[in-house]
Amino acid sequence: MLIMSTDPDQRRKRFRDESLAAWRSLVEDLAQGRLAVSWSSLPDIIHVLAEVARRAPYNHLFFPDGGGLDLTRATVSHESECLELGFGDSSPHIVRPATLQLVVPERDPRREWAYLRLETAPLAPSGVNAKLTGPSEEVVELSPGKYVDSSGWDENILGYDRDGAEIPMPRGARRVVRGLGGALLLMSKSSPYYANSASYQGTHDTLSAEEFRAVIDEHLGKLHRSGRYDEHS
Repeated sequence: MLIMSTDPDQRRKRFRDESLAAWRSLVEDLAQGRLAVSWSSLPDIIHVLAEVARRAPYNHLFFPDGGGLDLTRATVSHESECLELGFGDSSPHIVRPATLQLVVPERDPRREWAYLRLETAPLAPSGVNAKLTGPSEEVVELSPGKYVDSSGWDENILGYDRDGAEIPMPRGARRVVRGLGGALLLMSKSSPYYANSASYQGTHDTLSAEEFRAVIDEHLGKLHRSGRYDEHS
Protein backbone atom coordinates (compact mmCIF):
# COMPACT_ATOMS: atom_id res chain seq x y z
CA MET A 1 0.00 0.00 0.00
CA LEU A 2 1.28 3.47 -0.86
CA ILE A 3 2.20 5.64 2.10
CA MET A 4 0.40 8.97 2.08
CA SER A 5 2.06 12.33 2.66
CA THR A 6 0.79 15.89 2.91
CA ASP A 7 3.46 17.18 0.52
CA PRO A 8 2.38 16.80 -3.16
CA ASP A 9 5.93 16.35 -4.45
CA GLN A 10 6.67 13.73 -1.83
CA ARG A 11 3.44 11.91 -2.67
CA ARG A 12 4.28 11.87 -6.37
CA LYS A 13 7.81 10.61 -5.71
CA ARG A 14 6.62 7.95 -3.28
CA PHE A 15 3.95 6.81 -5.74
CA ARG A 16 6.50 6.58 -8.53
CA ASP A 17 9.08 4.77 -6.40
CA GLU A 18 6.66 2.23 -4.96
CA SER A 19 4.73 1.56 -8.17
CA LEU A 20 7.96 1.17 -10.13
CA ALA A 21 9.39 -1.19 -7.51
CA ALA A 22 6.32 -3.44 -7.85
CA TRP A 23 6.50 -3.32 -11.65
CA ARG A 24 10.24 -4.04 -11.72
CA SER A 25 9.86 -7.00 -9.36
CA LEU A 26 7.10 -8.49 -11.51
CA VAL A 27 8.98 -7.91 -14.78
CA GLU A 28 12.19 -9.46 -13.50
CA ASP A 29 10.37 -12.50 -12.12
CA LEU A 30 8.66 -13.04 -15.48
CA ALA A 31 11.73 -12.33 -17.59
CA GLN A 32 14.25 -14.41 -15.61
CA GLY A 33 17.11 -12.50 -17.20
CA ARG A 34 15.70 -12.53 -20.74
CA LEU A 35 15.00 -9.44 -22.82
CA ALA A 36 11.81 -10.86 -24.32
CA VAL A 37 9.40 -13.63 -23.33
CA SER A 38 6.29 -14.77 -25.19
CA TRP A 39 3.24 -16.79 -24.20
CA SER A 40 0.71 -18.21 -26.63
CA SER A 41 -1.55 -20.57 -24.66
CA LEU A 42 -4.72 -19.13 -23.17
CA PRO A 43 -4.03 -20.40 -19.62
CA ASP A 44 -0.51 -18.95 -19.65
CA ILE A 45 -1.67 -15.58 -20.97
CA ILE A 46 -4.44 -15.37 -18.37
CA HIS A 47 -2.00 -16.32 -15.60
CA VAL A 48 0.50 -13.61 -16.57
CA LEU A 49 -2.14 -10.89 -16.91
CA ALA A 50 -3.70 -11.91 -13.60
CA GLU A 51 -0.26 -11.58 -12.00
CA VAL A 52 0.06 -8.09 -13.43
CA ALA A 53 -3.28 -7.11 -11.91
CA ARG A 54 -2.40 -8.68 -8.56
CA ARG A 55 1.24 -7.69 -8.13
CA ALA A 56 1.38 -4.39 -10.03
CA PRO A 57 -2.03 -2.77 -9.55
CA TYR A 58 -0.64 0.61 -10.65
CA ASN A 59 -0.55 -0.53 -14.25
CA HIS A 60 -2.28 0.87 -17.30
CA LEU A 61 -3.60 -0.91 -20.39
CA PHE A 62 -3.77 1.04 -23.66
CA PHE A 63 -6.42 0.00 -26.21
CA PRO A 64 -5.82 -0.26 -29.97
CA ASP A 65 -8.38 2.44 -30.76
CA GLY A 66 -7.11 4.85 -28.12
CA GLY A 67 -7.66 5.40 -24.42
CA GLY A 68 -6.81 3.07 -21.59
CA LEU A 69 -7.78 1.68 -18.18
CA ASP A 70 -6.09 0.06 -15.19
CA LEU A 71 -6.20 -3.74 -15.41
CA THR A 72 -7.70 -5.28 -12.26
CA ARG A 73 -8.34 -8.90 -13.32
CA ALA A 74 -7.99 -11.43 -16.12
CA THR A 75 -10.18 -14.53 -16.33
CA VAL A 76 -11.45 -17.08 -18.81
CA SER A 77 -14.32 -15.85 -20.94
CA HIS A 78 -17.43 -17.84 -21.78
CA GLU A 79 -16.63 -17.13 -25.44
CA SER A 80 -14.49 -19.83 -27.01
CA GLU A 81 -10.72 -19.18 -26.95
CA CYS A 82 -11.27 -15.80 -25.29
CA LEU A 83 -10.35 -14.10 -22.06
CA GLU A 84 -12.06 -11.36 -20.09
CA LEU A 85 -10.19 -8.32 -18.85
CA GLY A 86 -11.58 -6.46 -15.86
CA PHE A 87 -11.10 -2.76 -15.13
CA GLY A 88 -12.69 -2.09 -11.75
CA ASP A 89 -16.07 -0.41 -12.17
CA SER A 90 -15.63 0.01 -15.95
CA SER A 91 -17.06 -2.40 -18.50
CA PRO A 92 -15.08 -5.64 -18.89
CA HIS A 93 -13.49 -6.40 -22.25
CA ILE A 94 -13.62 -9.75 -24.04
CA VAL A 95 -10.75 -10.46 -26.42
CA ARG A 96 -9.36 -13.46 -28.26
CA PRO A 97 -5.63 -13.51 -27.49
CA ALA A 98 -3.02 -14.64 -29.98
CA THR A 99 0.27 -13.93 -28.19
CA LEU A 100 1.44 -12.03 -25.15
CA GLN A 101 4.99 -10.70 -25.19
CA LEU A 102 7.00 -9.15 -22.39
CA VAL A 103 9.74 -6.82 -23.65
CA VAL A 104 12.52 -5.66 -21.32
CA PRO A 105 14.65 -2.99 -23.03
CA GLU A 106 18.34 -3.66 -22.42
CA ARG A 107 19.24 -0.05 -21.63
CA ASP A 108 16.52 0.33 -19.01
CA PRO A 109 17.76 -1.11 -15.69
CA ARG A 110 14.94 0.63 -13.82
CA ARG A 111 12.44 -1.34 -15.97
CA GLU A 112 10.22 1.73 -16.32
CA TRP A 113 10.01 1.16 -20.09
CA ALA A 114 9.37 -2.59 -19.86
CA TYR A 115 5.99 -3.49 -21.31
CA LEU A 116 3.60 -6.28 -22.20
CA ARG A 117 2.01 -6.37 -25.65
CA LEU A 118 -1.09 -8.50 -26.16
CA GLU A 119 -1.79 -9.30 -29.80
CA THR A 120 -5.41 -10.33 -30.27
CA ALA A 121 -6.90 -12.49 -33.00
CA PRO A 122 -9.99 -11.40 -34.94
CA LEU A 123 -13.25 -11.85 -33.09
CA ALA A 124 -16.42 -11.93 -35.16
CA PRO A 125 -18.89 -9.10 -34.45
CA SER A 126 -21.92 -10.12 -32.41
CA GLY A 127 -24.28 -8.91 -35.12
CA VAL A 128 -26.40 -6.79 -32.78
CA ASN A 129 -24.78 -3.49 -33.76
CA ALA A 130 -25.88 -2.03 -37.09
CA LYS A 131 -22.67 -0.04 -37.54
CA LEU A 132 -19.14 -0.66 -36.29
CA THR A 133 -16.61 2.15 -36.46
CA GLY A 134 -13.54 0.64 -34.78
CA PRO A 135 -11.85 -2.53 -33.53
CA SER A 136 -14.38 -3.03 -30.71
CA GLU A 137 -18.09 -3.07 -30.02
CA GLU A 138 -20.08 -2.27 -26.92
CA VAL A 139 -22.98 -4.61 -26.19
CA VAL A 140 -25.22 -5.68 -23.35
CA GLU A 141 -24.80 -9.28 -22.27
CA LEU A 142 -28.12 -10.75 -21.13
CA SER A 143 -26.60 -14.15 -20.44
CA PRO A 144 -23.35 -15.84 -21.50
CA GLY A 145 -23.10 -15.48 -25.28
CA LYS A 146 -26.43 -13.68 -25.67
CA TYR A 147 -25.98 -10.03 -26.64
CA VAL A 148 -28.22 -7.12 -27.50
CA ASP A 149 -27.53 -3.56 -28.58
CA SER A 150 -26.40 -1.35 -25.69
CA SER A 151 -28.52 1.70 -26.66
CA GLY A 152 -31.00 1.15 -23.83
CA TRP A 153 -28.48 0.44 -21.11
CA ASP A 154 -28.39 3.89 -19.50
CA GLU A 155 -32.19 3.98 -19.28
CA ASN A 156 -32.32 0.35 -18.08
CA ILE A 157 -34.62 -0.49 -20.98
CA LEU A 158 -34.31 -3.71 -22.96
CA GLY A 159 -37.08 -2.76 -25.38
CA TYR A 160 -40.83 -2.39 -25.63
CA ASP A 161 -43.66 -4.89 -25.69
CA ARG A 162 -46.54 -4.94 -28.20
CA ASP A 163 -48.42 -2.36 -26.16
CA GLY A 164 -45.47 0.03 -26.11
CA ALA A 165 -44.65 -0.59 -22.46
CA GLU A 166 -41.01 -0.61 -21.45
CA ILE A 167 -39.30 -3.92 -20.88
CA PRO A 168 -36.66 -3.46 -18.16
CA MET A 169 -33.20 -4.93 -18.42
CA PRO A 170 -33.16 -8.37 -16.78
CA ARG A 171 -31.32 -8.84 -13.51
CA GLY A 172 -27.74 -9.87 -14.13
CA ALA A 173 -27.40 -8.10 -17.49
CA ARG A 174 -24.14 -6.23 -17.92
CA ARG A 175 -22.46 -3.98 -20.43
CA VAL A 176 -19.32 -5.44 -22.02
CA VAL A 177 -16.87 -4.44 -24.73
CA ARG A 178 -15.86 -7.05 -27.29
CA GLY A 179 -12.44 -6.44 -28.80
CA LEU A 180 -12.56 -7.44 -32.45
CA GLY A 181 -8.78 -7.30 -33.03
CA GLY A 182 -5.67 -5.20 -32.59
CA ALA A 183 -2.87 -4.93 -30.04
CA LEU A 184 -3.19 -3.96 -26.38
CA LEU A 185 -0.28 -2.50 -24.43
CA LEU A 186 0.46 -2.72 -20.70
CA MET A 187 2.82 -0.28 -19.01
CA SER A 188 3.50 0.80 -15.45
CA LYS A 189 1.92 4.03 -14.28
CA SER A 190 5.43 5.03 -13.24
CA SER A 191 6.56 4.88 -16.87
CA PRO A 192 7.19 8.10 -18.83
CA TYR A 193 5.16 6.45 -21.59
CA TYR A 194 2.07 6.58 -19.38
CA ALA A 195 2.70 10.26 -18.61
CA ASN A 196 2.71 11.17 -22.33
CA SER A 197 -0.78 12.09 -23.55
CA ALA A 198 0.15 10.97 -27.08
CA SER A 199 0.25 7.38 -25.80
CA TYR A 200 -3.55 7.45 -25.59
CA GLN A 201 -3.95 7.68 -29.35
CA GLY A 202 -3.39 3.95 -29.93
CA THR A 203 -0.07 4.57 -31.72
CA HIS A 204 1.26 1.19 -30.60
CA ASP A 205 -1.42 -0.54 -32.68
CA THR A 206 -0.30 1.23 -35.86
CA LEU A 207 3.16 -0.35 -35.50
CA SER A 208 4.22 -3.98 -35.64
CA ALA A 209 5.67 -5.51 -32.48
CA GLU A 210 9.17 -5.11 -33.92
CA GLU A 211 8.59 -1.51 -34.98
CA PHE A 212 7.22 -0.53 -31.58
CA ARG A 213 10.15 -2.15 -29.81
CA ALA A 214 12.54 -0.23 -32.07
CA VAL A 215 10.79 3.05 -31.21
CA ILE A 216 11.20 2.39 -27.47
CA ASP A 217 14.87 1.42 -27.94
CA GLU A 218 15.51 4.54 -30.00
CA HIS A 219 13.91 6.75 -27.38
CA LEU A 220 16.00 5.16 -24.62
CA GLY A 221 19.10 5.73 -26.71
CA LYS A 222 18.29 9.42 -26.95
CA LEU A 223 17.75 9.64 -23.19
CA HIS A 224 21.15 8.07 -22.53
CA ARG A 225 22.95 10.25 -25.06
CA SER A 226 21.45 13.40 -23.56
CA GLY A 227 22.22 12.32 -20.00
CA ARG A 228 18.55 12.35 -19.02
CA TYR A 229 18.43 8.69 -18.00
CA ASP A 230 19.74 8.28 -14.45
CA GLU A 231 20.10 4.63 -13.53
CA HIS A 232 20.15 5.48 -9.83
CA SER A 233 17.22 7.88 -9.56
